[in-house]
Amino acid sequence: MAKRFAKLLLLLKPKRRWMQFSLGKLFLLVTVLCAALGMVAVPAERQRRAVAAIEALGGSVSYATPDWADDEALPRTSLRRWLPQDYFDSVNYVDLQALDVADSALVDLRG
Repeated sequence: MAKRFAKLLLLLKPKRRWMQFSLGKLFLLVTVLCAALGMVAVPAERQRRAVAAIEALGGSVSYATPDWADDEALPRTSLRRWLPQDYFDSVNYVDLQALDVADSALVDLRG
């Protein structure tokens, strides 16, 4: 009886094992993913803040729309609903012409 039960357990045991990894490798993977995300998010956030400052001064900003914007891939179109335009398009033109803006107001828009 015990032998039959042991054979049954061997048959029920899955043949493939889950991937095993250490906590150090998981930490390394998370660090690499965060660094990659930071390389994308930091410039976009800087641009978003600059656009907000320009619009707060009364200026206007126009974005460069790529030629392939109509047939974008699915993840990109769904992300456009959640993230600001600054994460996808670069600024093409800034208009401060009709305003009386001093250089001291534009100091925060550096680099």
